[in-house]
Amino acid sequence: MVAFGLGLHIGNPVGMVAFLVLTALVFTALVQMFLACFGTPGRLLGLVALMIQLVSAGGTYPWETTPPVLRFLHPLLPMSYVVTALRHLIAGDGGGDIVRSTLVLLAFGVGALGITTYAAWRKRTWSLSRLHPELVI
Repeated sequence: MVAFGLGLHIGNPVGMVAFLVLTALVFTALVQMFLACFGTPGRLLGLVALMIQLVSAGGTYPWETTPPVLRFLHPLLPMSYVVTALRHLIAGDGGGDIVRSTLVLLAFGVGALGITTYAAWRKRTWSLSRLHPELVI
């Protein structure tokens, strides 16, 4: 839609769509990991992680201008690699940044699925406290 409405020429549209599909799968796996590990509070953790990534990724303004804590978090969060790869895919210049970002995203996805699997494995048995949880108001 942006390509038609604004006349933006996308250098590698097929690569961009494929990378966005990978991004959606990885972030779905991350949210699933939060839910598997923390239950309902995992939804809040997922939202907090999203907010931190949005301000530290450098998509709206340069990440170098953010506070030191966010500059520290920039290379540790997956959204930073998504922004970098999308910039290169839209510009049409290939290279190592796209490959590196793809590998980092795959690592996040595999790690999230591994942690989700472990959390499900740990919760495979039912205890009396899980069957009848304590009511908290």
